[in-house]
Amino acid sequence: MHFSTYLFKLIIAFISMSEARKLFYIFKQKQVERFTKVSNRQECVAEHIFGCLILSEYFLKKESFKNINKQRVFEIFLFHDLVENETGDISTYEKTEDDEKKEMGFTDIVSNKIPESIKPLFQSTNQEYEDQSTLEARFCKAIDGLEPNIQLVDQREWVLSKGITREKTDNIKLKCIQEFPDILAMYNETNNIIFGKDDLS
Repeated sequence: MHFSTYLFKLIIAFISMSEARKLFYIFKQKQVERFTKVSNRQECVAEHIFGCLILSEYFLKKESFKNINKQRVFEIFLFHDLVENETGDISTYEKTEDDEKKEMGFTDIVSNKIPESIKPLFQSTNQEYEDQSTLEARFCKAIDGLEPNIQLVDQREWVLSKGITREKTDNIKLKCIQEFPDILAMYNETNNIIFGKDDLS
């Protein structure tokens, strides 16, 4: 084999490996553990994203959401927690404003670890979601708040053992959910299951 051909193949192999590793970085969402549980283990971020996509598909079939761009919703959800590859997941019950600022500070780091072809989409959706500047972003925020409730409908004892109450949950999530009556109704239904219909603590 001619040396130049050999060198070319080495360069191609290096580029391919680089792209593969950048894609694997996104796949690491499967390894980032969340506060919520799946059976007897911690849920991962990728599973949370799956739940958000399923809920989006469910609600976007409804007439009240006909003006929402489904493709953009899915794009936002694919990358909305990617910075957690760097920061880890922080429970919504514990997250502070400083934590949120810290997450934003990792955006450039994450951008440099993913494929160039994906970078513009990650950057635009990440900014849109953080700014809550569009109907799609606000819809995603509401779904993001509802999804853990769906996950926890059969884990009442575990939820209560963590000191989580309906009041704490409402204080964190209601402001994002109340814009969308259909999502709010489902949110209230899950709270009734998790905390009990008459539990207003």
